[in-house]
Amino acid sequence: MLYSGTSLKAFQFGTAQLFAEKVVREAPTKLRSQLPITVKITKSSLSKGHAQRGLDFGRSCKNAEALQMSSLSQGTPSIPGTAEVAAKECSLCTSVIAQSIAGATREIAESVDAGADVIELRLDFLAMFNAERDLPKLLAACPVPAIVTYRPDWEGGKYTGPEEERLNVLRMAVALGAAFVDIELKAAEAFFSGPLPPSRQTQIFVSSHNYEVTPDSETLAALASSAWQ
Repeated sequence: MLYSGTSLKAFQFGTAQLFAEKVVREAPTKLRSQLPITVKITKSSLSKGHAQRGLDFGRSCKNAEALQMSSLSQGTPSIPGTAEVAAKECSLCTSVIAQSIAGATREIAESVDAGADVIELRLDFLAMFNAERDLPKLLAACPVPAIVTYRPDWEGGKYTGPEEERLNVLRMAVALGAAFVDIELKAAEAFFSGPLPPSRQTQIFVSSHNYEVTPDSETLAALASSAWQ
C-alpha cells in the first residue's frame, strides 16, 4: 500500500488535488483500484471548520477514479473503527504532535471530538518516549484507528536515534495491533527483514515524502511501483 505523504494539507493552497490526480493518472493499473486516500488536516483546522474543505478535496479526487477506501479494511476487520473508515469516500486524519503522553492523550480526545476519523501518532515528537511503557497507553487512548509514525530526521521528522531502535518500535506497534503503521520507502526493506507477527492485523503504509516540489510523472510512477514491491 502506498501512502503519499507529500503534504496533502496543501489542499488549502489548491495544489494537493493536482498532486493526487497526477499520482492516480500516472500510477500503475494495480494502484488505481487499491490506493486509499486520507486527507491530513491539523487539529486547529478541524476546529476552525476547514474539515469540509478536506472532505471536498477527497471527493474530488474520487471523481478522478481516485482511491477506494474499502482496501483499508482488508486485514484489519477486528480493529475497531477500520470498517467505518473504509466505508467513507474520504476520511480526515489529524496528527498528534504533543511532546508528552499527557498532552498526546488530550490531543487525541480533542481531535476525535472535532471530527477526526483517523489519528496519526507522531512518536518522534515525544520527549522522553519509552516505547514499552508509552505506546500501549497511546493506542489504548485512541477510540478511532491509529497510524503509528516514528519519522526520522532524514525524512522530515524529529527522530535522530539509532535506526534499528526506531524500526523495532514500529514492529512493536504491529505486534500491539495498531490499525496502521507508516514506514518510509527508504527504510521498508530493513523494516520487513526484521521480526513481524506471522498473522498481523496491521496494515503497513509505505510512504515517500517530498516537501519541496511535486515530482515528475516518471518519478511518481517509480515510487509507486517501489512501494508495492
